[in-house]
Amino acid sequence: MTLYKIETKTLNGWEFKAYPETLKHLEFGVEDLKDFFTYLDSRKSNHPFKWVIEVKSLQFIVGVFPDEKLIRVGSKQLNYELNMLSFESDYDEETVSHIAKIAELPLDESPMVIEYISATRGLPLFDEPEFQKVHEREKELAKDLVSKLRTYKQSLFEKFSDFGLDLTANYMLIRIHLLKFLAILPNLDHDKTGDEVKRIFIETLRRLIHDSNLAEQKGLKGQKRALPNHYILAMAAMKKIAIWTPPKLLAKSLRFLFQKWQKDLSQERIFKKPQSHWDHFEALEEMLP
Repeated sequence: MTLYKIETKTLNGWEFKAYPETLKHLEFGVEDLKDFFTYLDSRKSNHPFKWVIEVKSLQFIVGVFPDEKLIRVGSKQLNYELNMLSFESDYDEETVSHIAKIAELPLDESPMVIEYISATRGLPLFDEPEFQKVHEREKELAKDLVSKLRTYKQSLFEKFSDFGLDLTANYMLIRIHLLKFLAILPNLDHDKTGDEVKRIFIETLRRLIHDSNLAEQKGLKGQKRALPNHYILAMAAMKKIAIWTPPKLLAKSLRFLFQKWQKDLSQERIFKKPQSHWDHFEALEEMLP
């Protein structure tokens, strides 16, 4: 088992060093390197850098050495070469040097994707002096936006939503039961009388109270702990109200609250801080059994 010997071929004025089969593949798909050559011609820095090229659906890692007009080519992430070297005892020094020179290139010199796209598509990078006014205007707009965001105040319903999401994050029982009900509710649009919605809602509250009492008897701690007594009393009161409320009215009320909750949560994703309760809600949905 031996590594292929490194050979050299000139493509578009650049000297490519790679395995013979790789060079044949690059020559066959040289049209796919058009953007890559465009970037190399426009690049101002002469520092060597790493990049990934794709030719005919195959990706290769390349080490570019502008001063030498040299491009060293290896398999993606050098996986093939490094694996072979770990098993090969009698290896070619030139091949090892070729691999090492690619691997040792610092990533700091590699271009950002936006730089590469801007160069290959003839787009400005907005770092030229003529764009100074654009940057100044951008800062002004950012300040205005921040000042307006600071004046934003939560509505009463949003505060209630946040409180409910805090409970959801802190108590597994609420995640298991109430979030399941919220997941089922949109699928009950066919229930025009509200009987099914009422039955499931009452059953959800009953099971939540029952499981909380069971958790208290077992002395469970952490996420599995029982709900505090005042929450249990609130759930019991909610259950009694649900029992005496006409099904159609109850279903309409629950659907209205659910739709308003969804709307407010989607607004929070835009106007509130990035680490919002909506992010927690999405994570909690994945935790449902």
